[in-house]
Amino acid sequence: MPPEQIRSPCRYKLTAERRKRAIENWALYRCGEQIHGDKVVIFYEKKFGLCPYYNNSDPNQPINGGLPQNQTLEQHLAKVEEHIRKEIPDENFDGIAVIDVEEFRPLYSMNWGEKEVYKEQSRLLIKSQYPHFNSMDVEHWAEINYNKAAKRFFVETIKTARRVRPKAKWGYYDYPFCNYKLRNPEGDYECSMEAKGFNDQPTVTPKHYELYRCHCDSGFKGKDCSTESKGVDFEINRIS
Repeated sequence: MPPEQIRSPCRYKLTAERRKRAIENWALYRCGEQIHGDKVVIFYEKKFGLCPYYNNSDPNQPINGGLPQNQTLEQHLAKVEEHIRKEIPDENFDGIAVIDVEEFRPLYSMNWGEKEVYKEQSRLLIKSQYPHFNSMDVEHWAEINYNKAAKRFFVETIKTARRVRPKAKWGYYDYPFCNYKLRNPEGDYECSMEAKGFNDQPTVTPKHYELYRCHCDSGFKGKDCSTESKGVDFEINRIS
């Protein structure tokens, strides 16, 4: 987050019970206060290290190799260290440091919608390396190789961050994953079993989440939270 002053307008008035739940679950509830960059810093993937991704989800626009399998991790980590030292010059910084990686996800199976490009390109990579593979073999090894490379990317990136600024509370934005079945059942804002299943995958745990010193779940309210009550309940349950 840049050091200049930022103001966040207060949209909702919390009841005493909701406010208590938010505080108990360490919600960062911003309501008009000033935030200066000495407490919270956010690193966005396109300006952090050499994160691989496809620009606009276009397979013809790979950046830094496009796939985590194509990335030179050592070069990425060197840039990560450089960027952290620049953005957090204070070696004793003990605030929240968030790494925002949204272009691709740590599991092959989590790349749906526009992120299907990471599956498609992983398959093409296997086909180019092993042209004799049948479609089942291609899918099998595309997933294995993607998951291995993605896990290494996420783990080594946050390990480097913790080494460079060990007192900071590091975490990845929007992880652990939570609540992708908001409409079913009505009024249920607990994390879905599907989301919990993603978080429990051995490809992600234990080396991934155990490195976090803070959980940076998304508190944005989508269109499914059409009322004030739904919106606040949804946000609080995501961080619970």
